Amino acid sequence: MAFTNCHLERLSDALDQCQIALLVYRRLRDQRGEARVLNNLGVIQAGLGKWGDGLDYHRKSLEIKRRLGDREGEAASLLNIANLHYLQGKWSATKKDYEDALLIFRETGNAASEIKVRSCLGGLHRSQGYGTQALAQ
Repeated sequence: MAFTNCHLERLSDALDQCQIALLVYRRLRDQRGEARVLNNLGVIQAGLGKWGDGLDYHRKSLEIKRRLGDREGEAASLLNIANLHYLQGKWSATKKDYEDALLIFRETGNAASEIKVRSCLGGLHRSQGYGTQALAQ
């Protein structure tokens, strides 16, 4: 339901539903579910323009994924954090998070996500006026 509302741009409804889901996952001690909902809350907050809150949720999700040893989830969280850093104009943090995500996607053999991160890095370099580096990505 929260996912549907998010895509229909009913972000406040999606936010309410995710907060309920977060409570349920925490009561069940389901850390994977909790990390997934924290990620969704980060996306919703970013959609509402609350980038700081979005970062907080993504960082909490990242912490859980690292504790669980979920490397793919860790990389996905790093990518989300990098995207928010990009929106805030924090170029060095953006680059570091993209590069960290790229390393993990390489380690796990996720070629599709590796391509996505390379594209993001290229966009970052291009936005900073480094066209040659953008082409190398």
